[in-house]
Amino acid sequence: MTDYASIYCDELLDIVFFHLLQLDVNVPRSVIEETEYPDDEMMFEMTETGDDEEQNAEDSETMKHPVAETLDQFMEIMFNYIEHTVKEDGQGDRLFKIILDQFETHILPTHNTDHAQFVMFYICSFKLTYAEHFISSLWKNVNNLNKSPAVRQTSVGYIASMLARAKFVPLNYLKSMLLEMSHWVHNYIQRSDSMHHNQSLKAHLLFYSVCQAIFYVVAFRANHLTSSSKNLAFLQSLQLSSIVTCQLNPLRVCLPTVATAFAGITRAYQLAYCHTILERNARRKLATVYKNSTQLPEDCLDTFFPFDPYMLTKSGKRIEPFYLQYQAHDTDEECSSSAGKGRKRYESISEDVDDFIPESKRHKHRNNGGHGVDVSADFTYGVSPGFHS
Repeated sequence: MTDYASIYCDELLDIVFFHLLQLDVNVPRSVIEETEYPDDEMMFEMTETGDDEEQNAEDSETMKHPVAETLDQFMEIMFNYIEHTVKEDGQGDRLFKIILDQFETHILPTHNTDHAQFVMFYICSFKLTYAEHFISSLWKNVNNLNKSPAVRQTSVGYIASMLARAKFVPLNYLKSMLLEMSHWVHNYIQRSDSMHHNQSLKAHLLFYSVCQAIFYVVAFRANHLTSSSKNLAFLQSLQLSSIVTCQLNPLRVCLPTVATAFAGITRAYQLAYCHTILERNARRKLATVYKNSTQLPEDCLDTFFPFDPYMLTKSGKRIEPFYLQYQAHDTDEECSSSAGKGRKRYESISEDVDDFIPESKRHKHRNNGGHGVDVSADFTYGVSPGFHS
């Protein structure tokens, strides 16, 4: 229909995205994990041969959860349509603008979607200008006072996740965004120091979100950002130490896994010294627990990394070539051995940050970029955790 009635392309895709999101929100990541990878699957059975092997190969392509299977087929259709429109019809620029509008209207305001947003990720892989325009539009949202706090914070999460995960985003552009975000943070710190406002999470939600985005990207892309003296000089120019030691204390509300990974990298390259702050924050949290019998609800940022590992089998093959899996940094083991004694333990938190779980503590369910979590694994301040690989 979009070929012979292109005037209705916007309306048709509006309907498509509405139904795509209906499927997506009804099959969250946790449900897919429980259905596709039940605990008893870890039991090894005798190897089957012949026709059984062929049947198993077909079954491995089919999601066990019926809604997940429908969503998988839906996403594959969408990816096919995008590829056909960009490569064969030469209408990529027009389609990108339409999909970006659909993203802003439908996907961005929807809470905790897991797969629909990868339509945006996939079309951005065809042309660098698409990725740059997408990220810059998100950054405009962050700076737009007319946008709701939820949309501004979610936009920060999309920027961080895109910079960390997209192979097609070049290092120079990643560095320019890190510089932009760090300038924003330093300006915010200067303003807040002069105003002496309270330091609650709610009062400075966007600030803490941007800080965590910086920490997350630096930790995730550490191998690239520390690969040369020029890149190290760039990291020094971000003045990360001034951020972590400011009065607003962003490490206090960051996910412990993000804070720990960032601390390991910055200490190894003498960019910032976070472990003293982490320990002090841990002692304060412990005191709060004993005083109030429970932790305050605002102890940790409600964080969303929208491009966490893709879990749908068939359509996932389209994402895999453009998707960056974490590569462990040399400092991970060093931090584990030198900083791991007697530090406060944390219970496992959201699956959204499973990227930080050490490989040694992970059940790896798939070979093609699959997603799995060993829920018994605890996080500690003493371990500079590995991301999902």
